[in-house]
This record gives sequence, structure tokens and C-alpha cells, in this order.
Amino acid sequence: MKLLSAPAVPTELDLFGIEPASTITPIAAELQVHFERGGSPAEGVRLVAMLESVNQKAKPRAKQTIERGSHLSADWQPSHLELAYALDRGMPPGRLKTEVEKFRNYWIAKSGAGAMKRDWSATWRNWIITKMERSSAPTNYRGQSPRAISSSGRAATGSDAILAGMGRLARRIDERRTAEISSGWKTSDSSDAPGEFDFE
Repeated sequence: MKLLSAPAVPTELDLFGIEPASTITPIAAELQVHFERGGSPAEGVRLVAMLESVNQKAKPRAKQTIERGSHLSADWQPSHLELAYALDRGMPPGRLKTEVEKFRNYWIAKSGAGAMKRDWSATWRNWIITKMERSSAPTNYRGQSPRAISSSGRAATGSDAILAGMGRLARRIDERRTAEISSGWKTSDSSDAPGEFDFE
């Protein structure tokens, strides 16, 4: 009994003298092996359908893995470029070791979707930017920022804003009295003493 092989159909590649082996796809390679072993065209069609189905199922998984990110590894250390970035942003070298440890501890301990990052280098750079912004904020003599911020991190509103404004006013009065005393001016402790204050 003679086995039939797939009919040879000339392609554009054959017409131009280009070797098709260099452009063969994985499915075409499987199909070629199928026909070399004596497979029928009907079985070849089923083989192609099965291989295409497998490829379609594999593609979304690969895409999901790339988009989802990963957890920070327990032995993470910043690269030389990441350390240089922190130093270039003005982080003192003595503080850098502490920030590396805090970054690693924070992200290793964090769980859930928020702990998954696609670019840990970018996460490190944002960490450094935030730390440097917080450390360079102007502070008054009590170590508080001049604008009232609530515990949630938002600007104070309502009664909190009124209390913050009264606190700023009291600080200005205190600063003026301190300046007057140091310059030798006489101050009045009377509550009905006239004074000029700027209410900003």
C-alpha cells in the first residue's frame, strides 16, 4: 500500500528561490513531520487546530505574568546605579544603609497585590524621592511643618483648620515677643494691648 503525501504547492518563496526552511513556523514544522510520517490531510487539519489552540491558551498566561509583577526577593540589594541615584538626590551616605534596610523590610513584609511590582528599580527611585521630599520640608521650632496636616495626610479642614490657624497665630505672637525681648523693646503682657498681626 502506497502512502499519500501532501501535494507540493509552489509558494511565493519557491518562485523567488528563497529557502522555506529559514521561515518555517513551529506549526508548519509539526505539520511537515506529520506528512513525512505518512499522516493524512484530515489528521493534518486536526493537528493544526490542536496546535493553534495550545498556542492561544499559552499567550494570555505569558502576558498576565509580565503585567502582574513580582515580590521583592528577601536578599535584595540595590545596584550601584540605584545607590548612585539616591546619593545624587542628596541622601546622606550614612542614611543610605538605613533606607536600604527600611525599603527591603517594608516590601518583604507587605502582602497582597500592592506588594507586587513590575519594576523594582522604579519603586526604589520613588522611595528615595519621597524620603528626600519629606526630609527637606521646612519645619518650625517644634519640628512641625508650617501647614496643618491631619493624621490622614490631607490638609486640615473645618475645626482642625481653625485650630491650626490659631496655632500659627500663637507662634507668630511668640516669635515677635521673643524678637522684642532680644532687641530690648518693652512688651506688654496685657490681653488688651494693641497689636498688628497678619492673618494669612
